[in-house]
Amino acid sequence: MAVFVMPCSGFFRIGVEALADECLVPVISGRERADVEEKVKLDSLLYTGSYGLDIAGPGGWRLQRERGAQVLPVIERAEKALREGLSSVKGVIIERKKYSVAVHDRLVADADLKAVQGAVNAALSRYQDLRKTEGQKVYELQTRIGWDNGTAVLWLLQKRQFDEVCTLPIYLGDDITDEDAFHAVKDCGFSLVVEKTSRPTAARYTLDSPNEVQEFLRRLIPIAWLASQRSSISNLAVYERTPGELETNMQLGSSKPTSRPIIKGAPGELD
Repeated sequence: MAVFVMPCSGFFRIGVEALADECLVPVISGRERADVEEKVKLDSLLYTGSYGLDIAGPGGWRLQRERGAQVLPVIERAEKALREGLSSVKGVIIERKKYSVAVHDRLVADADLKAVQGAVNAALSRYQDLRKTEGQKVYELQTRIGWDNGTAVLWLLQKRQFDEVCTLPIYLGDDITDEDAFHAVKDCGFSLVVEKTSRPTAARYTLDSPNEVQEFLRRLIPIAWLASQRSSISNLAVYERTPGELETNMQLGSSKPTSRPIIKGAPGELD
């Protein structure tokens, strides 16, 4: 089993740490890996930064995609163009990440929102090596190099299969950039989006809040322990848990799943 999570806050840090004792737990983020490691500060986790371009963790896990460095000049030029084009817009926040640049318009007046959108689209049109994603009050221009959260997840699963056994992935994410990973695990595992809104998503399930994430991880720990016990006594390359078996053990509900069932996090609702 492998449980992919977004950078954990204090609420469910304990759950993530306990889960990492039983299975692989990669932290997926668009921020630089070193920055994520510094914020989370759990040595037992595997850290994936810059949307999978930089991966490192215990046991010798290491990957840096050199092709990401090739597009840094394009990101720098796009950032400069955005800062110049939006210099007169109050409230806009331009956040530079290593391999992308984000534009936050949460604090921008309604009258200026079209100007922000226009500047982002202009930069996208000018620098065709970039692609645009949109989240809640944020645009992000990322490198178009065929590597994202989804390909990073598949790389990790392939490496784990070679080293040990085939692994059931469970991916939790709260950002539009997690959609690539939701698609990647669609046919081989579980995907859960953490949000209260109802935007279109490829995720199979929904958790409404960090508190529900904490409860979900707590209930997952004994299942991960059972999976680790099973794999430790078997030399066969088989799934540690099949999706149907995991769903039965989690007791997610007896009704037929819709295209996007909702997992509720209150103790009584998961029992």
